[in-house]
Amino acid sequence: MLLAKVASLYTGYPVSTQPLDDYIPVEQPLAYPQLSDFTADGQPVVYDDRGELQAKVYLEQVPPAALHRQLQPGQILLAAKGARMLAVCVRPEWLPALASPSFFVLAVHEPSRLLPEFLTLLLNLPATREALRARLSATTVPTLNRRDLLDLELPGPPGTPPNYLPSLAQQRQALELHQLWLLEKDLTSRYLQAREQIVYNAITNNFTI
Repeated sequence: MLLAKVASLYTGYPVSTQPLDDYIPVEQPLAYPQLSDFTADGQPVVYDDRGELQAKVYLEQVPPAALHRQLQPGQILLAAKGARMLAVCVRPEWLPALASPSFFVLAVHEPSRLLPEFLTLLLNLPATREALRARLSATTVPTLNRRDLLDLELPGPPGTPPNYLPSLAQQRQALELHQLWLLEKDLTSRYLQAREQIVYNAITNNFTI
């Protein structure tokens, strides 16, 4: 299934961190996520005590038109440039927020048939990331072309029809499996870090002069 069949997209909104003359103040600072705010798995790098995204950049003044481009829950941020291909599903607790030009913003046509979180998972699969990297322009900063992105073929089980979508129950099952994998991956990483420290301490305490 082509990405254009299931979602629409637009590019992030460019805003200067040094307010210009036509900028207006906002009631609440807008998070302005950058690629560096997310891990390679599309997870926020840092949370605060309330579980909100801690973006590196917040905007207190923006162009008036930017107010109409604020992110909504369930929209998807997809890296638009650079070698780090990642997708992130926007959560309510991250708002208010505005996408930077480092991202495309995707909106699923029918969330009742395709969960935004499941589309995010598909976009983060290794095969999809490789397909996206193959579409990067050969410029100083590799960039995705909007038209090429809409023509992206989403992965699916072998032998399924072109417009195949798994049931919502199957989508939720895949999401649960992925969350378990992320948890296992994190625990394994923490264990290896702790184990490494134990080994190096043993070397330092027992085998050095």
